[in-house]
Amino acid sequence: MLLGVGYAMKNVFKAVLFAVVLVLSATFVFAGPNAPAVNPISEQTISEGSALKLALVASAADSGAATSFSVCPAASTGLCTAAYSTTSVAVGPTTANISTLSATSGEFNWTPSFTQGTAAYYFNLSISDGDSTNSTLLKVTVNDVPPKFGATVILALGNEGYPKTNPLHDTETSRGQNATGTITLSNDGPAPETISSITAKLVPQAGFSENDLKVNYTLPKTTLAPGESMAIPVVIRVPEKLDAVTSKLLKPEPVSVGTLEFSGVSTASSTTIKASTALTLQTVNELDIVSDVKFVYGGKIKSASNDELVKDIRAGQTMDVEIAVKNTFLERENVDIHDVLVKMRSDLLDIDEEEDIGDISPQDKETIKFTITIDEDASDNTYDVEITAEGKDEFGAKHGERVVIRFEIKRKSHEIEIKSLLLIPQIVSCEKEARLTASIRNSGKNNERSVIVMAASPELGFGAVSDTIELDRNDEDTVSFTIPVPESARRPATYSFIVDTYYDSGVKSNTDVALLKVERCGPEPPVVEPPVVPPKDENGPVVIVPPPQQPPANVTPPQQPVVQKRFIDTPQYVALLVLGYIVVVGGGIALLVKLLRKP
Repeated sequence: MLLGVGYAMKNVFKAVLFAVVLVLSATFVFAGPNAPAVNPISEQTISEGSALKLALVASAADSGAATSFSVCPAASTGLCTAAYSTTSVAVGPTTANISTLSATSGEFNWTPSFTQGTAAYYFNLSISDGDSTNSTLLKVTVNDVPPKFGATVILALGNEGYPKTNPLHDTETSRGQNATGTITLSNDGPAPETISSITAKLVPQAGFSENDLKVNYTLPKTTLAPGESMAIPVVIRVPEKLDAVTSKLLKPEPVSVGTLEFSGVSTASSTTIKASTALTLQTVNELDIVSDVKFVYGGKIKSASNDELVKDIRAGQTMDVEIAVKNTFLERENVDIHDVLVKMRSDLLDIDEEEDIGDISPQDKETIKFTITIDEDASDNTYDVEITAEGKDEFGAKHGERVVIRFEIKRKSHEIEIKSLLLIPQIVSCEKEARLTASIRNSGKNNERSVIVMAASPELGFGAVSDTIELDRNDEDTVSFTIPVPESARRPATYSFIVDTYYDSGVKSNTDVALLKVERCGPEPPVVEPPVVPPKDENGPVVIVPPPQQPPANVTPPQQPVVQKRFIDTPQYVALLVLGYIVVVGGGIALLVKLLRKP
């Protein structure tokens, strides 16, 4: 029995071994020892008219075997729908090509036509080494390319010096202004897509009406063949309400006033084709910051224009700024600019000034002055300071200018600044003393441990030194001095007090001066006017008449002594003298006449 079982198992083993040999033999005969393969290719998407080129790479072919590539149109399952061709296959109106470049490489090429439309196409790409064949499926999605217009994107008319319509102009021919240009419209679609029934329509920008712009254009033709174009002349009225500058940056730029929209129909697909051209206009700006801005600080006067540098400014420093603004409209244009607002801004330097200088007439100039203080905490750096002037003309159009001037802030390594000096009282009479207070600040880069303040007035014989002070960077402090006013001080008089700051207990930093006015203690003596001398009288002696004097309030005028006049100072003496003069002259004349009558 055991012998029978062993015999049966031996027969099963032989059967299995025969089957394995049969399978391996079949594989060798039908697929070869090394079946070739082609590299996987991902799905492709292209547009009509675009070329598709794919590299094919063979692998695992028999040693020394010649490989070849072929293609056939396929279904989505990968099965060929026509016979293989080693060179090309028809795909609608076009041809797809596949070629063998070497024993291990090939190439697939296809350019779908503009009539392919949007669709998916399948290709079975096959490789063979003579003994065996392998293949891969390629899916290509083609997107339709519709016919299209080619149009001028923007028609920009005018410039920074171009005049606008002005009904107030004293010359009638100058009251209306137009700008002209040309738009090019073309059929940029593929053949044979002709565009017909071409029309155009103006769409004004918000704030403008068709009556404001009065756009005039003429289409030379209404049909364009593929690749054909036409030039469309355009005339636009430059409206009086057109802004000369942008709202935020006050920059002279073209303003969008509308769009010219084009529409047509494709004769091949009956689809509607559209395009548009933006219309912009620019006019002259008539409000200028006419000259360099003037800066007065630290005993210096500097002038600067846009993008120029103002140097050696200290943190915390006070500065006077002078800005001149002009309405550049000509007088014959008769256009005022209203509500002109001048601003000066710098967030980093804590500057925020503005003033409305009202209306400016044509060719008139207004000057505005600001007093600013630089931020005390400003570090060494260069800062942008923005100065603007803006207003609207008679028609509501914006004009203005923006300049940016750079401030160079420099801190010294050591600087003890005198921020202010205060004398209380500033005028003394019967007071015996005054108090001088100095406010100081460490404006330097370093912390200071030995700061002193000295005050002196050589005229009053006064001098004093403060205690030593510690001042960190940007810290402030005050120092006070009591100033005696001696009774012997000259009065009335003004006395100077020189205040100096020092760091490191002896290195001088800054100097300032305070003035104390010292007046007399008690009522002022009466003011005696000098005598008035009248013109000399030809007929008599000069009589000096002293001016009347008013006694001081609450003071009894002194008794005037009686003065006896001499006879020669009296009017009677003058009359007698004149009479004697007449007698003498008359007698002399009579004597002369008598002598002349003698024979």
